[in-house]
Amino acid sequence: MPPPHAEAIYGFSRARLPEADARDVTAEVFRRTVEHLSQHPEAVLGPGWLRQVAHNLIIDQWRRTSYRGNRLRLLKREAELVIDVDQPDQPILVALDALSNEHRMVLIRFHVEGYRMAEIAEELGRTPRAVDSMLRRARTKLRKAYEEIDG
Repeated sequence: MPPPHAEAIYGFSRARLPEADARDVTAEVFRRTVEHLSQHPEAVLGPGWLRQVAHNLIIDQWRRTSYRGNRLRLLKREAELVIDVDQPDQPILVALDALSNEHRMVLIRFHVEGYRMAEIAEELGRTPRAVDSMLRRARTKLRKAYEEIDG
């Protein structure tokens, strides 16, 4: 038997998100409810509380999706790739998986997560200049891997 208000929370989420994301949001709402009640057993949480948690999670999902799409657009431009970043099943993700861990990490840290060159260099124990060279090589390898996949 589903928790009380689960259908309403799912419907609220589904009206704003794709099905899989709406299911995830609904599950997260009730996980947070259980967590909150375990920390505050005297709390009385009604439908408004559940809906506000769902609303916040939906906003977070929209932000992540927007941010990821914008960062993928930047990667597309920087690596000179011809891709549709709005497609859910991305050949670029397959191409990224074909790279070495270090090249993939540098591309993702710089283009997707927005790290600065100095931050990546510190993480890798290298100079920013070395990371810049690695980033250029990684873009080239990504472009070649993408062209092999997309054909």
